[in-house]
Amino acid sequence: MLKGLIFLTAFSQIFLSRFGFQVGETFSLAPSYIFLYAALITAIAKGLVFIDLKLLIIFSGVVLTSFVSFLFGEPEKTFTSLILYWFIYFPFVFKSCNTASPALLFYNLYYPFFLLLAVFGLLQFGAQFFFNPDWLFDFRHNIPDFFQNKNTMNTVILLSGLTKSNGFFCLEPSFFSQYMSYGLLFAEGLLLLFYYFFAD
Repeated sequence: MLKGLIFLTAFSQIFLSRFGFQVGETFSLAPSYIFLYAALITAIAKGLVFIDLKLLIIFSGVVLTSFVSFLFGEPEKTFTSLILYWFIYFPFVFKSCNTASPALLFYNLYYPFFLLLAVFGLLQFGAQFFFNPDWLFDFRHNIPDFFQNKNTMNTVILLSGLTKSNGFFCLEPSFFSQYMSYGLLFAEGLLLLFYYFFAD
């Protein structure tokens, strides 16, 4: 069950980022966070993770400084956004009891998704030379309102008459670029390991 929840967390983070369950008028809860917390609760119940004291202290500092900023900062803020900020960073206080390399686990989980996303991104960017319907770069208007991610990110960005690729699934081109960068770093790391162990 835990492996399935971790898989769904990674999958939804990349491919379901335009979806969300409406909580408030301008706030949606992304599926990835639902699966993440379900996975975290399951891992705690199985004794597979523990709270790291140093990370908890750092998180406490984040909570304190963000709360002070909320109290004395600019008026364009909401208590909901503050809670969301804590909600996003809280899982970082936990560490795995597993001694396996986190980098290798991350690679095994995410790299196939990055490859699939790259294929969709290339097809999307090339398709605009032949046809360019509205849904090609932003299909959120085809999603029922209750299940839409209510963020205000720049999903469609024009550059010299071309639309920058967001990989079809990502909320904006910068996310797509980040994922591709991770994929290239993984590939480079594998080549270096291969060279280190097998080169004469």
